[in-house]
Amino acid sequence: MGGLLPLLRRGSVSTDAFLTATRGDFERMAAGLLAQYRRRGAKFALPTDVAEEDVANRMRLIALQSVGKWDPTRGVPLE
Repeated sequence: MGGLLPLLRRGSVSTDAFLTATRGDFERMAAGLLAQYRRRGAKFALPTDVAEEDVANRMRLIALQSVGKWDPTRGVPLE
């Protein structure tokens, strides 16, 4: 994410700019996650209509929600 999460948290970068800059990151993570899931023969059946873009969009949403809820006093870095 190239250091964009702290900038997004401070408001130095817009949500649109963050999503544009990290599009490829989320797409790669989603593709890797799905490939790993399928390779390992997971215990739970993956619905056939799950697309990489659906997974990437869900990951984007979770990232945006997490940045807003991040608590620096917990000692865990944002990146």
